[in-house]
Order: sequence, then C-alpha cells, then structure tokens
Amino acid sequence: MFQWAERGRASRLAHRPVSPPADPELAALLGRLRAAARAGGAGQLALERRIRDLYRVRGHRAARPVGRPATPAELREPLGERALVEFVRVNGDLLSVTLVDGKLSLRHIGPTGEVADLVERMGFALHRLARPHRAPAAAELLLADAAARLDALLLTGVPDRPLVVVPTGALHGAAWSLLPSCAGRPVTVAPSATLWLAATGVETSGDVAVAAGPGLSRAEAEARAVAAIHGADPLLGERATAPR
Repeated sequence: MFQWAERGRASRLAHRPVSPPADPELAALLGRLRAAARAGGAGQLALERRIRDLYRVRGHRAARPVGRPATPAELREPLGERALVEFVRVNGDLLSVTLVDGKLSLRHIGPTGEVADLVERMGFALHRLARPHRAPAAAELLLADAAARLDALLLTGVPDRPLVVVPTGALHGAAWSLLPSCAGRPVTVAPSATLWLAATGVETSGDVAVAAGPGLSRAEAEARAVAAIHGADPLLGERATAPR
C-alpha cells in the first residue's frame, strides 16, 4: 500500500522545481501577468495568449522527475525518531500507513466524507475567529470539537514523537498543529514521503528572503519578526514586488 501510494504521488508531484525563465521577454510578461491577476484580471487573457505563443515559438524545458519513489528502508535512517503517517484514499475510504522505527502498519479510518466534513468545520471556525467583531465562544467550541474528533480519527495509535504527515484530498487543508495530540511536538507536512526524503538532503545556502504578501492582516509585523531572527532585510509594502 505504501509503495502504491508513493508511486501515484511520484507520477504527479516528483518533478524538479521550474526555474524562472532565462528569456527576459518571457520573464517580463509573467511579471505583468501576475500584476494583472492581482488587479482583477484586466488584460490577463491577452497576456496569457502572448506567453503561450512565446512558449510555442521558442520552446521550453519540461521539468524532469527527481527519481523513483522512496522505499521504507531508505526512509528509516533519515526519519530517525520521527513517525511518518501517509494517508491514502481507496474507493471512498481513507486509510493510513504509518512508518515508525522501520516498521509499517496499515489502519482503516473510515469514509473520506466524514474526515472532509471535520476539516471544513475547522476551517469555518478559524475564519470566524479571524473576525474580531464576531463572538468567539461558539467558534472556539466548534474548533475544539472538530479538532478532537479529527485527531481521534487520524492519529490514534501514532506514537508521541515528531511527526511527518503526508495528507491526501481534504486533509491538505487541515490545521495539523491544532489537533490535541500534535500540541507541543514538531509536525512537518509533505506532499509525499519521497519529496520529504529529497528535501532532507538539500544543503541550505544561508540566505533568507522574507516578504510580506499583499492584503494580509499583520503580515508586515510577522515578516519583521521572522527577518529579525535571520538577520535579513524584509521586503515590505511597495518593495515586496515579484521581480525583487
């Protein structure tokens, strides 16, 4: 089951990142396209056609697969004390495959609809809590109830240790850190175990870029706090542009 799930994810996800185009005209058009999308789509269709025509005329390099799917044996040492939980959908049901200390276990969770409903409830409650003019008590109760029920469904039997989660379907939108059993322990969410393994071998350059996105409340304060940790100069306000 684990190898089948990883093969499926590898066919869709295991590609090298797409680098920015070396063609300056194409790079400029992509920048204008992002700006048009933010401005409500004015001129977006014409820009998309120009970009499509440039690709057809000048060609581009397709992303290449990073390699074959990882095996449980290859994951054992990099995982160390961590537990890896990979969720899989089969015929409308949700299953989990857990890898701990090199040992795999399979568990049937139940219909995917029940899990999706709880994830949606958590999202609804978080949106309500983000609105300061709304009374938070009902939203807090809804969030706590949905998180506890989702935790019991998904992570029953998983050891209390650092966690690597590979979600599927609606679980991509779950707020994992709010689940009771995840409180106080590191949780990493990855699109696949293979990509998580590939990321563990990537050497960081030490350079950190921090930018505050547009239209996000308290983004600039958070960006300043993160930049201070790394000694970086954050891009804020008008300086936070796509080209920079």
